[in-house]
Amino acid sequence: MSVMVADIRPASAADAKGIAALHGRSFIFTYSDLLTTTVATIKGLNRRVTLWTDRLVGPPPGCATFVAHEDGRIDGFVFVGPSGDEDDKGKVISQVFSIHVDPSRRGGGIGRRLLEHALGFLRSSGFKEATLWVVAGNDRARHFYEALGWRLDGMQRKEILAIEGPDGDEVETVRYRIELSERDEE
Repeated sequence: MSVMVADIRPASAADAKGIAALHGRSFIFTYSDLLTTTVATIKGLNRRVTLWTDRLVGPPPGCATFVAHEDGRIDGFVFVGPSGDEDDKGKVISQVFSIHVDPSRRGGGIGRRLLEHALGFLRSSGFKEATLWVVAGNDRARHFYEALGWRLDGMQRKEILAIEGPDGDEVETVRYRIELSERDEE
């Protein structure tokens, strides 16, 4: 697939509905084998719109959302901020909470560009490292992160996989970590 060109900019409240819809499409595409998560995702558009409106109108301290867009269409987004993990408290560590690319646009470099943009933002905000959690069985995502230099840090946990609340499947997740060095600016 050829590299697809999309601009990246900070998300605004006007993007909430588009982000919520893309978030749902990406979740269903990625986790279609998880029935409870899929049903919750299909039913949860209104809750996702509220979630993203809240995040964009009054983001948690230090958090930011960026969108990749082209021709008025949101092709991907990334949501980042300070790590909330207990073992990272008091340290200068950030987290990629969510990154999704529209299934029809995957494989064209949008995810890579979004992640690079977000890491640049985190670095310029003073963070020294970044972490992210990924479903252990999501091999595509894990290969993507590993190809970009992310490494497992040995932490794992079980969590409910749902955007909208507690109505999802329990999955095993693993944590990746990367240093935010100057090479990330390329």
